[in-house]
Formats: sequence, C-alpha cells, structure tokens
Amino acid sequence: MSQKNSILTYSYGTSEYIKSVSKEKKEEYNLHLIDFIENNEATDIFNSHNLHHLSDILEILKKIKVNKNSLSIPTSEYIYYDKNIYDFIAQNTTLLACDYNTFNQLKDIKSIHKELEDYDISFPITLYKKSIFNKQYLIKKKISSGGLDTFFVSNSNENKFIKDKYYFQEYIDGTNYSVSFIALKDKTYSILGFNKIFSKKTPYSDFSFSGCLRQVKFDDKYLDKIINCIDYFISNFNIIGFCSIDFIIKDKLYFLEINPRLSQSHLIYKSFFNNQLIDAHIKSYNNELMNINYDLIYRGFEHLFAKKSFKVNNDIKEKFILNGAKNGDFFNKGDPVCTIFYFSDNENELIKERDNVYNKAQNIFYNEVY
Repeated sequence: MSQKNSILTYSYGTSEYIKSVSKEKKEEYNLHLIDFIENNEATDIFNSHNLHHLSDILEILKKIKVNKNSLSIPTSEYIYYDKNIYDFIAQNTTLLACDYNTFNQLKDIKSIHKELEDYDISFPITLYKKSIFNKQYLIKKKISSGGLDTFFVSNSNENKFIKDKYYFQEYIDGTNYSVSFIALKDKTYSILGFNKIFSKKTPYSDFSFSGCLRQVKFDDKYLDKIINCIDYFISNFNIIGFCSIDFIIKDKLYFLEINPRLSQSHLIYKSFFNNQLIDAHIKSYNNELMNINYDLIYRGFEHLFAKKSFKVNNDIKEKFILNGAKNGDFFNKGDPVCTIFYFSDNENELIKERDNVYNKAQNIFYNEVY
C-alpha cells in the first residue's frame, strides 16, 4: 500500500483550518497542524506538531517525509521570516501561497502606498525613520501576524525601531474592518463579505488581533474604494486563494494592509464552503471556484487572553469554546487561552450572544481571561 501524501497548515494558535477539510481529502491525505501554540486536542483527524523555534519546521517536515505532492498552506506569516525555512518548504512541498518575492513586495509599505495613490486610495501617514511626533503614532513591524509587535510610540519602545523591519504610522482612531475574498489564477475573484475587526492590548502588542464579526454594515459609499483596492492587488501581484484586506474608517477609508493567505477572519466563512475551506483553497490553485453557499447568518469569534499567569483546573466541554484550554494547561499573562464562537440572525442579537458566551467563558475560567 502506498503511503499517503500530506496536507500541512502552518498556524499560530488555531486548529480550525486543518479540520475544515472534506471527507475525501481526509481519506486521500494525512493532515498535519504545525503550530507555535501547543495543541492538546484528542483527535484522530490530524497530527499536531508544536514549534518551539522556527527552525523546528525543518525537522518536522523531514520526519513527516514530505514530497512535492505534499501541500503546504500557511495560515500565519512566519514561514516568510527566514528565507532558508521558506526555501525548504517551497522546494520540498507544493506551497499553496504567494512566493517569497511577492510576499515581500506586498509588505513593502512605501511602494504600495505610492501605487495606491493612483487608485485614489488613502492610507495613514507613514514614516520610515525616527522623527519628532506631533500626534499619536504607532510603531509597527513590517512583517508580522495578528497585529503582533504594534505599539503606541513611547520613549520606552521608540529605540526598538530598526530600519527596514519597523516603521511609524499615524494612529487613526476609527473603526477597523476587513474584506475577505478568494482569487483564482485567471485574476478573477469573489468577495465573501465584510468584517468588523477587534483587537486587545497584550504584552505582545497594543493591538493583538482578538476577533471579528461577519455581515457587518457600513456606508456603501466606500464600496468602490474597496473594489479598487482589490483590483489593484489582483492585477499587479500573483495572489491566489483566500485573501483579506484590512482598512479603517473614520472621516474616510484608509488602507492598512493585505493578508495574502488564509487569515483568521476566514474562519467565519466556513459555512459558505460546507466546512471545506482547505478544499476551496486548493481548488483556487487549479483555477476552480468551489461553489459558494452565501448565507445571511451573522457570525463572530473572539480570542480570550490570560489576565495573569494561571493553570486551568477543569475540563472544558462547551462547544462554543475552541482552540485549546484543557485541564492542566498553564498560561502566562497575555497568552491566548481559547476562542469563543457565536452566531445569530441579526447584528444586534449577535452582540447580545457574544456577551452571553463571553460571560459563560468568564465563569468557566474563574475570571482569569479577557
């Protein structure tokens, strides 16, 4: 009997993608979750591999005995942090993600902003060297995931600025959104929906991504700008599969960044693809669009973080709690503990349902999470 090939997701704190696979794919492939956050789920659906260091990826892939029929799907950006790691993955598996050069072009904020001006798209004032700040600014890492390494500029952190790795950006006190879409090889794409984005302050960032709501409403006058922005990226870069663009609205729409990969916001679109996000992503690389079953259900999720260091002392059985948090697990202050999911048939009721499951989670964890 021939050995099965593998599907591998490179994640940071979520096992939901590797489980969003059709029965046929589960029979055809061995499924592997590679993650910096240890996963203790008792499951026969996938194999879990915990990373302590980025270089651990090399030994894990060698142990799995990957080949070019193995499919690599990053849901976080850390495979691009080290060119040697990226090259090993790209040379020894089939990488279903943008190539290294394209990724870095997309993260070249200075060039992207210059191009976006031709599309009449605004962005926050961005500086690439230290300056005298006469308003609130953020210091942001050029390549990061989930809002990590983003802080308000202060005397204590300004010295961490490293040219080509960090930049300064004007703080816009508006509402954060994203648009989720899926693109094919022939440059066509389908918009899945618009999301309201939330963040929380943690020891790792003043703006750690903490969740989003689907089916949110905002002024239609911004729609043309958003489509122009998507058109720009689709036309000028080799991006395929699930993507999202983050923007903020205050007095107008400001572009923030593009995520050329399966990002966490796509989790609330699993129902569109019959809980087969991985299948849909694979098909997009064959220029096939999986049937999209749009629904009108309002969905949301929220990551909960540890208020202080603590140990979980009870079994977590509630279905609305996902991604970790088992009896005996220890969390340091600011660590992601779990994710709560909720849904409703309208936006107002969705907010109420969020408060309901959030309060239940607080009781389960004895108010040790936020």
